[in-house]
Amino acid sequence: MLRLCGSRALAAVLLVLAAAAPARADATDDYIKVEMERRQIPVGPQKPQADAEPALTARLRKLLQHVAKNEPDATVLPPLVSYISPVGRALTAERLATLKSFTFVSCDDAQARAVERLGARVSRVCHYRMVNAEETRYYSFWLTADNTVADFWSSTE
Repeated sequence: MLRLCGSRALAAVLLVLAAAAPARADATDDYIKVEMERRQIPVGPQKPQADAEPALTARLRKLLQHVAKNEPDATVLPPLVSYISPVGRALTAERLATLKSFTFVSCDDAQARAVERLGARVSRVCHYRMVNAEETRYYSFWLTADNTVADFWSSTE
């Protein structure tokens, strides 16, 4: 059984399925539209919501700075630290070097589902938009109940 964490993951899976069946593109497009409307999945880039926890936003931005500098951060679970590669640290440093903004987008509640990342129970996934001189990236942070970072990743629009 496949369990998806949040509406973005479901939307991505639906789009991959649509690409895999081009002969049935019309039927697949209709299916995706119906499913996304039924599940109230926003299409396209989301507009940022009001940031109810600006201290958390600042802490997560600081976490990225620690990652870039290979500095310890007490708000990250130990298994995650071991997964961050030197290349990942260097890319993070490059992205932060010309940082223009790091803004809250939304949080997905994961408490009702049994979501785990690297062995830790996740209570929510928070999404942020980072804009620098080169690109716009979207970061997702998997947080435990006490806001410890179990995992994070980024993608382009």
